[in-house]
Amino acid sequence: MSANADRFASVSSLGVRLANLELVPGGERSLGVETDRGIVVVPGAAKELGLPAPQDMDELLQQGRGQDVRTVLDALECLGQLAVTLV
Repeated sequence: MSANADRFASVSSLGVRLANLELVPGGERSLGVETDRGIVVVPGAAKELGLPAPQDMDELLQQGRGQDVRTVLDALECLGQLAVTLV
């Protein structure tokens, strides 16, 4: 499999709905994940957990950081805080 295919496979294996969020008009974009309990703002949740995560969809796709997102979501699930930041 090519490097590009590997990057996109890590993202497609997440099995979640993803979106770029702009929480403040004119502000920085943040990667969001829709869950049954709300929207997780991935960079904010990762920062609170001390984990690496992509800032936005572009970084997720270009760098194939699906595993980082999965790690954040799994950590939140273990802590019972799946919707750390609701939008």
